[in-house]
Amino acid sequence: MNKKLLIHTIDYLKQEITRGIEQLPTVREIARAKNVSISTVHQAMQQLKNEGILYTYQGKGTFIKPLATEANNAKIISPLETFISEKAHWHRNKLGPEIIMGAMHELSNWQIGLLVNTIPASVDETDYYLKNIKKRRISGYLLFEMMHSNKIIDCLNSSGIPYVFINVKSRELCSDKYNCVISNETAGITEAVDYLFHLGHKKIGFIGNSIQPGQEMNPLCNRLQSFKQACKEKNGQEPDNRLIKLINIQDDIQFDSALHELLQSKIHPTAIFAEDDHFALKVINYAKKNKIEIPRDLSLVGFDNNPLGELIEPQLTTVDKPRFEMGKESVRLILGQIFKTMNVPIQKIIKTQLIVRKSCQLAKK
Repeated sequence: MNKKLLIHTIDYLKQEITRGIEQLPTVREIARAKNVSISTVHQAMQQLKNEGILYTYQGKGTFIKPLATEANNAKIISPLETFISEKAHWHRNKLGPEIIMGAMHELSNWQIGLLVNTIPASVDETDYYLKNIKKRRISGYLLFEMMHSNKIIDCLNSSGIPYVFINVKSRELCSDKYNCVISNETAGITEAVDYLFHLGHKKIGFIGNSIQPGQEMNPLCNRLQSFKQACKEKNGQEPDNRLIKLINIQDDIQFDSALHELLQSKIHPTAIFAEDDHFALKVINYAKKNKIEIPRDLSLVGFDNNPLGELIEPQLTTVDKPRFEMGKESVRLILGQIFKTMNVPIQKIIKTQLIVRKSCQLAKK
């Protein structure tokens, strides 16, 4: 298919949308008007459906979603704003750029900007939010990995500005009181554990962060509890506590000591599930220093799909969080509030996916 014709057709359909129409002409009418094939028109429409702009009603035709019509008829909309903490988990694992890219991709459909502010690690995050919310003319806030704070929530609500929480761990923020976008991490961890059991691994270790949040976590985002539950479903009981190591990842000495203790114990695991890819990459480095061959001697699965996992040797098997899609969905929730197409808060849960690479193999008998 000619890509130039496809782009030209998509641009034509977007121009039609800006005229404020509710329904597009038929596929044949568009093909005839633009002198392109029917398959090109179908593909152009499908792309706009994927972007949330069009929908098809069987037997009736193709329509513009109300949100798309309102957005294109609206006057200039001021930018959205987001705050990125240098302390956040996503900052360490380089997860944020893809979420931002997804948000910006969706915003580009409506010609709305996005202001990105970094919260320095040296300042109090609550104070920073309170000082900066409603400081500028903003249409909405995209809030990453926040913990629950009544002061910040009250400030947001009093501002009257729409907001969405993204990738939050707090059970409170993932309730039906708020608009939020999270991934189903429990399903991803269950898939990873199932995969390791399928390879014959019965003793699976867990390595994760000893610094846990001081608030009750959303069950879908509690990786340690999800790991224990997944193992229990396979083994009939939770894993032996000696297989679980919670450490401060910033302390290299403590990390090496904990891993040595885990791998040299009588109950030593044949596989390890790492709480995130940063932990998994450190396990690979430790293994290389100590002449442990992955996956021959030890299988390894991470979480988050950090880009570095594909570059290291062996390439890391990991659970992917669809960050680009999370960014897009967060913008859709904001726009639903701006154009008043949403009556109640929505919790959007995005599916994860196991990415199988080279760090796992069949367990030795």
